[in-house]
Amino acid sequence: MMRLFATLWRARAAEAEEAIFDANAIRLLQQNLREAMTAFEIAKHELARVMAQETSEARLAAELAERIGQLEDDARKALDAREESRAEMLAGRIAVLEDERAAHLQTSQTCGREARRIREQVDLAARRIAEVKRGLATASAVDALQRARGRLSGLGMGDAGSGGPSAIREAEATLKRIRERQQGQEDVSAALSKLEDELPTAGGRRPETTPHRQTDPKDVLARLKRAPPPAA
Repeated sequence: MMRLFATLWRARAAEAEEAIFDANAIRLLQQNLREAMTAFEIAKHELARVMAQETSEARLAAELAERIGQLEDDARKALDAREESRAEMLAGRIAVLEDERAAHLQTSQTCGREARRIREQVDLAARRIAEVKRGLATASAVDALQRARGRLSGLGMGDAGSGGPSAIREAEATLKRIRERQQGQEDVSAALSKLEDELPTAGGRRPETTPHRQTDPKDVLARLKRAPPPAA
C-alpha cells in the first residue's frame, strides 16, 4: 500500500512538474538562454585573458632573445680581447636568460594551445546560442499566435466548432436583452400616455368632447308616454 501511495505521489509530482513547465516554457527558455549567455561572456573573457597571456609571454621571450644577443656580442668581444673572466661572467648571465626565455616560450606555447581549445568551445557555444536564439524567436512567435487564437476563440472569432462560451456572443445576447427591455419600457410609456389622453384624470373633469349617444332622448320620452302607468 505504501509503495502504491509513493508511486501515486511521484506521478502527481511529475504531472505538476509537466504542467508548470508547459505554462512557463518560454520563460524557462529565456532564463536558460540568459544563463548560457552569462557563461558565454565568462568564456570569452577567459579566452581573452589566455590570449593576452600568450602574447605577453611571447613578447618577454622576444625581449630576452634580444638581450641574449647583445650579451653574446659582448662575450665574443671579451674573448677576442682575452678577457676570460668577463667572458665567463657574461656566459653565466646568458645561461640564466636563456633558461628564463625558454620558460616564457613554454608558457606562451601552453597559453596558445589553451587559447585554441577555448576558442573552439567558444565558437561552438556561439553557434549553439545563436540556434537557441532563433528557436526562442520562433517559439515566442508561435506562442503569441496561439495566445491570440485563444483570445479570438474566446471572442467567438476563432475557428468554427471550437466549442465553449463565446464572450462576444454573450455580449451580443446581453445587448439584445437590454434593447428588448428598453423597447418594452418604451411601449409601456406610450400606452400610459395614450390612456392619459383618453381617460379622465382622477379628481378632474371629463374631456370636453361628448361621446356619441346610441339612444335618442326623444325616443325614451315617447316610450314613456305610450306605456301604461304602473299598477298601484
